Amino acid sequence: MWNDDLESLIKEADAEMGPPPTSADLARHVRIIARKRRNSRLALGSSAAVGLLVAIMLLLHTLPKAVETAHRTPTAIPSLADDLRQLQQSIARIESEADLRQAAVQDWQAKSELAKLNRQLTALEADDPIQRGMEQAARMMLVQANSMENQLGLQQPAVNVYRRLIEQFPQTVSAECARQRSDEIRKLTTGESS
Repeated sequence: MWNDDLESLIKEADAEMGPPPTSADLARHVRIIARKRRNSRLALGSSAAVGLLVAIMLLLHTLPKAVETAHRTPTAIPSLADDLRQLQQSIARIESEADLRQAAVQDWQAKSELAKLNRQLTALEADDPIQRGMEQAARMMLVQANSMENQLGLQQPAVNVYRRLIEQFPQTVSAECARQRSDEIRKLTTGESS
């Protein structure tokens, strides 16, 4: 049954294709295909030859410059050394400027913390002189640690003062600031990320 279907399908395809080409049509078709192949081979060969010529011309053009560079006198080397020295001086100036700006930012941060502490201290209840005295003493220790760290660059002694402040006045606003700052210093020195 499926053989009959297949046979009818083949006959239909043959009928749609039409009669086979005559020998004159076939010869013309073969000549056209041969001409296309010959033209594509010729174009490929021509483009390869042109590419080779361009490569040779580029090589010949750059070869004298390479020889000239190889035989150049060493007068250009001092200018490179001068350039290197100027770059190193520029880097040193930029680094010192960055250090100054970083110190200014740290100073500003410390002043901001102190202003915050002053606002919180004045907001304390006036009728609790003990708490106010503890806040003032803690604030003085915080100011001392900030100045050790920012103005003198003594981080480890500043951390020790922060720890002492936290131990002696744990319930003060200054103790909270000291906790934050000692954590920041610890993260900076150990390389931890926030």
